[in-house]
Amino acid sequence: MYIDCYNGSPLAISQDEFANIVFFDGDSGYYLPEFCRSVLRNEPVRVSRTHYNCIKIWPNACVDAYDYIDTITLPQRKGGYYVSFQRCCRNNTIVNLLNPLSTGENIWTNITDTSITKNNSSPIFNQLPPNFLCTNTELVFDHSATDPDGDSLSYEFFHPFTGATSFDPRPECDEYEEAPFSKIDFGTGYTYNVAIPSNPVVSLNSKTGELRLTPTLTGQFVIGIMVKEFRNGQLMGATRRDFQFNVQNCVFETTSAFVNPSVNCNREVFFTNNSQNADSYFWDFGDSTTIADTSNTSDAYYRYPGAGTYKVKLVAAKGS
Repeated sequence: MYIDCYNGSPLAISQDEFANIVFFDGDSGYYLPEFCRSVLRNEPVRVSRTHYNCIKIWPNACVDAYDYIDTITLPQRKGGYYVSFQRCCRNNTIVNLLNPLSTGENIWTNITDTSITKNNSSPIFNQLPPNFLCTNTELVFDHSATDPDGDSLSYEFFHPFTGATSFDPRPECDEYEEAPFSKIDFGTGYTYNVAIPSNPVVSLNSKTGELRLTPTLTGQFVIGIMVKEFRNGQLMGATRRDFQFNVQNCVFETTSAFVNPSVNCNREVFFTNNSQNADSYFWDFGDSTTIADTSNTSDAYYRYPGAGTYKVKLVAAKGS
């Protein structure tokens, strides 16, 4: 479980030393009281992942990760089981939800009927996303997972779930909502697959898990990303990540920028370098007919072989 250690309530964080893990019947959704267990968490690990190397002033974003680890042997059951942890409430500073301070979280999964699926292990996400994003700066993040059984994986956005209430934020096992579970309410203009304002719109590659977005608005945003596992065309299960992205205006030590004509009727193109606080440059002029379409000068010039659309890249660096 990922905790906002900057905006989160210290009392709420301390109360989550134990998590009630509850089981439901996979067919009916009915609560199975004999399997409820209270699981102790491990010590927190500060998440310090960042996607950016040139930030001058680091944003106020803080994330701690807690692991709740336990082992349980469940008897064979037709339809399998639902496993759930429900907790209220989310940060009041979240932008894309209606009434976030009254919106809980339901972390759940389905253990399928082993008489049908036999042995199965869940896919595991390979990396944690960065704990903050910068406005108007592209994020390209590998959100792929690894499946120990070699099952085929598919990625998609999902609609996150809510659990518990502001009146009963840490419910006892028999107070949990039964399956099918309720979903969070997004605010006006937001949906589960467009959960963060981005230009171009946020996207997730269904085959590779590559996440792309360029945030245009500061704030905190809830997003759900899911990986499904398939074996011989049969859905075996899914792993969901209900995550909060912190988007802030960032001040960068070095920026890369250039100007060129949007339309050019000549084969010769002049590029004006508007990068800041850099002392070395690398241009790639996007000419696929040669490998000699590069330059290390500040401002640049290139003679193209003919009419067409070319993707130009400038890398600006300081101290190298």
